[in-house]
Amino acid sequence: MGIDVYCFVHPPPAALICPICTDIASSPVEVCDESHILCDSCYEDLVKSHRNDGNQSKKRPRCPTCRGRTKEASDVKCGVSDYGCSWTGTYDDLFKHVKKCPLNAFPCRHSKLGCDASLRSHELAVHTASCPILQNTPADLLSDLAAIVRRIDRDSLAKHERRKHKSYERYLQALRDACKRREEELGGTKEA
Repeated sequence: MGIDVYCFVHPPPAALICPICTDIASSPVEVCDESHILCDSCYEDLVKSHRNDGNQSKKRPRCPTCRGRTKEASDVKCGVSDYGCSWTGTYDDLFKHVKKCPLNAFPCRHSKLGCDASLRSHELAVHTASCPILQNTPADLLSDLAAIVRRIDRDSLAKHERRKHKSYERYLQALRDACKRREEELGGTKEA
């Protein structure tokens, strides 16, 4: 339910009125390609009543204004739609599409070994078979891998040392606080 149209001094634009409750749409939801709106709660009720009428299939209710197909709240578009992909579908199907989208770029399977190529899905198989990293000898690959392991170890050690340093700082501060309290206690007994 929306805001009662009789609360307005001047009649509100018709485009703001929910055709189900005939009030100003509250939390408006665009329901179709014609940009018609319904209250969020009215849209939920429409979908529920459509399902309760035995429509368990993928068919969605029609827009009450134009009778066009309603959008599903989970409709999404491809992440590279700005670059020409026209796919739209449900959120659940997005990940399947992304893996196959001809416009989406993926890193080479050998990126951890140093290949920085980023390719479209249809180029990936060809590149993987002839990746320059594969031209390296096993000794070169082992050397590269050893360098990666050293870098990871160095980074991990640095994190460990920072945590240890913070722990020592807290311990040192606790000792300072204890010494200060002890001095205050001793100072209080000398005066008495």
